[in-house]
Amino acid sequence: MKSICVFCGSNPGHNPIYKEAAVELASNIVSNKYKLVYGGGKLGLMGIIANYVLDHETPVLGVIPKTLSSEQLLRLTDEQLVLTNSISDRIQYMVDASDALVVLPGGFGTMEELSSVLCWSELSLHNKPIVLMNINGYFDKYISFLQNAVEEGFLVEANYRLLKVATSTEEAFREINLYQHNVAFKHLSN
Repeated sequence: MKSICVFCGSNPGHNPIYKEAAVELASNIVSNKYKLVYGGGKLGLMGIIANYVLDHETPVLGVIPKTLSSEQLLRLTDEQLVLTNSISDRIQYMVDASDALVVLPGGFGTMEELSSVLCWSELSLHNKPIVLMNINGYFDKYISFLQNAVEEGFLVEANYRLLKVATSTEEAFREINLYQHNVAFKHLSN
């Protein structure tokens, strides 16, 4: 594994535990000499991770849509930055440039990224591990929603298991290292 994509919020959240988790993840990326692939901004959890990695002279690739790029958001050289035409192109580029995908707390954008990469995994458009870092129970209701989708017959159990859940960086990397892409190609019966 050479590169880790991190999807996360452009806000830091109110609880300092989110910042601590971001720093811990960034520290692990640095100590393992992984390249960070992220959303290109310097705000929120995104900025906390990127600034830590940049401060430790570890490779970074920021990917941001042209419509969101501005000098206020970026702390990257031209060689470290990719501008895309859309959010969808951004997500695709980030997946293609990464060996594993880690999701920290965030808002609408983070949820769009998570939903996209899960759907693409289910369709076998990529076979990369996706780890949801459920810091402070942030994603408990989302996990319950997915479990309900399985129970109600809208999501195949095997495909639900494409998403790995961790509560720490150590657990996240254990899930990444053990990951096997197993998709159920069957549809639920009527």
